[in-house]
Amino acid sequence: MLSQARENGDSSPLIASYLGVLISLAEGKRDEGLAMCMRALRVGIVDADLYENLARTQILSGQRDKAIETLRKGLRIDPEHREMLELIERLRPRDDGLVPGLGRSHPLNDFVGKMRRKKD
Repeated sequence: MLSQARENGDSSPLIASYLGVLISLAEGKRDEGLAMCMRALRVGIVDADLYENLARTQILSGQRDKAIETLRKGLRIDPEHREMLELIERLRPRDDGLVPGLGRSHPLNDFVGKMRRKKD
């Protein structure tokens, strides 16, 4: 079924992009999935989903930093793209905590963080 979809996927950049993610996930063919997503993006259609799909294949390929960069580019097109916002939030490194020397999970850091969020 995927081989038939590969043959037909080139007709639409969006379909090719989703197919690239699927191939990366289902078949573990990361390089092929990346190539499909990148080709779809080069067609010139401006669609934030193309960037999301490329970022997902980059994550699967261990290219975390490139994925963050790709997500930022996609968010310039659609700053309110929910899936990309959630994905970039999960990829961002978290602070050590607000109280230096204590771990993020320390109760004091937890308390200070909650108070800070209430203030904002």
